[in-house]
Amino acid sequence: MAASLLHPFSHFVDLLSAAVHGSRQADTWTSAAALAGFTAVCLAVAAATFRWDQEGVRCRFLVKD
Repeated sequence: MAASLLHPFSHFVDLLSAAVHGSRQADTWTSAAALAGFTAVCLAVAAATFRWDQEGVRCRFLVKD
């Protein structure tokens, strides 16, 4: 159960369920905050590792030789 709280899909399902059933509880805000945080972390990692040129690649395992 604790591991499922770290997965963003479970929060997405909670938000969809609340939208279908018309629930306005504090859990929906928690799920929305968790999804926003996950999005921010993924965006930060993508921005930190993105490069237009091949010479500036930080992660060599992502480049095909």
